[in-house]
Amino acid sequence: MPWTVRYRFIISHPLTSDASELTLSLGGRQGLLVGDGGMPLRQCNWLTMSFHDIEDERTAREFGHLVSRTVILAAARLGIGIDPGNDRPRGGVGKIFSDLVAAQGRKVMPNVHGLMVYECEGNEIFFAANAVGNVTLDPSAFVDVLNASFQDSLSVGEREKTALALIALSKTAGDPLAEGALCVSAVEYLSTDEPWTQAQLDLLAILKTDAAACTRLPETEAKEVADALNSVFKSIRQSIKRRVFALGLTRADWTLFDDLYTLRSGLFHGSIIGRDRHADFAAKARHICTRIVMAAVDKARAAGPAPLSEGRVGDRG
Repeated sequence: MPWTVRYRFIISHPLTSDASELTLSLGGRQGLLVGDGGMPLRQCNWLTMSFHDIEDERTAREFGHLVSRTVILAAARLGIGIDPGNDRPRGGVGKIFSDLVAAQGRKVMPNVHGLMVYECEGNEIFFAANAVGNVTLDPSAFVDVLNASFQDSLSVGEREKTALALIALSKTAGDPLAEGALCVSAVEYLSTDEPWTQAQLDLLAILKTDAAACTRLPETEAKEVADALNSVFKSIRQSIKRRVFALGLTRADWTLFDDLYTLRSGLFHGSIIGRDRHADFAAKARHICTRIVMAAVDKARAAGPAPLSEGRVGDRG
């Protein structure tokens, strides 16, 4: 029996077409591009590409991987967003329903988000269920918090304002990886002051003088050590640690953020692979990063109102 390549993905910009499907050709193979539910493509963020009549499984899988790469490459060139999925189903139907369908000679297939390769018998059916939910907020509660926050906002400087904006933006992100990254960015922004305290800078100057005057090494080697002290680097992680403790947070709070930062580095640098970790990253970032930012806001409030004409970033320590 022939094989089918099916690739289902989310596109950030629906296609400007009233048609419910488009024919296409990739690598000499004819395919079909459709939106969920037979809706016009202009109304669909979920799209599915299908290529039938492929001669064997190996050929189908090789072609399927090319299709998935093609879609991502095209998105990058167009400057649009694509969620390619992780080649796993998103939801499904129960056994009772599947048995009823099977009794009619049909076969319910998993609605995989990403690439799916299967041997086509001609009786496959796919079910897609999409729901849109809105979480509402009590208007009186919103107004009450606005009133309570107005006076406190007088103490919020530019640094805290930007960090709060990043936290707020994180909650509008549709992807957990984006949410977590924005939360971490808020804490990083709070910690972008001078990497060394004045006392540390004074100590570095003393060490540089002592290194240059050292007689236990040849003069050229001593000078190399002294010159190296000019470029001593302190990481943003160290700056964040210092800021966390300066805000009165605990070592347990720092451990939570340090673990989060390790997870972030692994996800962004490729040592941790798997979309299942993205939700974990977002949840951990949402908790500890909001806590750190609010601690900065509370400290600013305790310091008193900031000048309304404040134009410099990071005047508060």
